[in-house]
Amino acid sequence: MPSTQYTPSLDIPILLLAAGQSKRFGQENKLLAKINGIPLLQHTLETLKQINDNIWVVTNGKEDFSQSILDGCHTVICEDAHLGMGHSLAAGATAILENNSRAPALMIALADQPLVTAQNYQQLLDRYNINQCLVASRYHESLGVPAIFPLTAAMQLKSLTGDIGARKIIRQYTDQIDIVDMPNAEQDIDTPEDLLSIQQQTANNN
Repeated sequence: MPSTQYTPSLDIPILLLAAGQSKRFGQENKLLAKINGIPLLQHTLETLKQINDNIWVVTNGKEDFSQSILDGCHTVICEDAHLGMGHSLAAGATAILENNSRAPALMIALADQPLVTAQNYQQLLDRYNINQCLVASRYHESLGVPAIFPLTAAMQLKSLTGDIGARKIIRQYTDQIDIVDMPNAEQDIDTPEDLLSIQQQTANNN
């Protein structure tokens, strides 16, 4: 059965957060843990590349991600990543907006949500193309990422600091927002137990 083909959206760059400290995971870098035999970060990138090749990966500069994993991606090093997700978001948004002057929006994705599919990301893009407003995922009775931030909202990401994440911006657009229900985005990987659960789920689906 042929794989689904998605229409590339080169106008909307993707900001992929991969700069976390993985403190709850232990000594190993969780983004190098294997999902279906490949590193988690690579798994997420392969999924995203089905909809867009213009991917900007924010790292903390300390992790040893091989060039084969990051091949074809732009890398943004955030030396202040240890101070909180806000710094990583600001670094990524700044780099994207400075180098993609014609981009009408940007998408934020997380490297540790392996159950989010290319179809899920495409749903966000499809909704954005209809209304050109902020599009957020809904899971666990709240709104979050992955999400698409139109230019005005994307500019606000540049000023985030500390542990303040994208939800702060999302909450400011409750009257100008489109929502995609995405229950599979609720499961991320923070602990070895999370990894084992997701490994079992993906193995059962293959």
